[in-house]
Amino acid sequence: MKKGLDNWMHFETKAGLEVYTVYRSLIASCALHRLNPYDYLEEVLRLVRHWPADRFVELAPKHWLTTRAGLDERLRRVIHPPWRRPDPGPIINAA
Repeated sequence: MKKGLDNWMHFETKAGLEVYTVYRSLIASCALHRLNPYDYLEEVLRLVRHWPADRFVELAPKHWLTTRAGLDERLRRVIHPPWRRPDPGPIINAA
């Protein structure tokens, strides 16, 4: 606990710490579900503005592979812009 307190002092505001903890939690959840956190965050951040608010839980790392597999063509183009070829396929970590 002491080490955490020392590290948390480096954030200038409580809001900054809260944002960090949200991202850190998402990254840890990606590891738990064997997702590449960079790819997951990139795709979800592209998709979130097109996603219905009452279905946000489907964007969680726990449900992401199922959600991603069920996207229609329009939403697949949102997460996979045309300047990135070929389609990245599953985002499972090899490690």
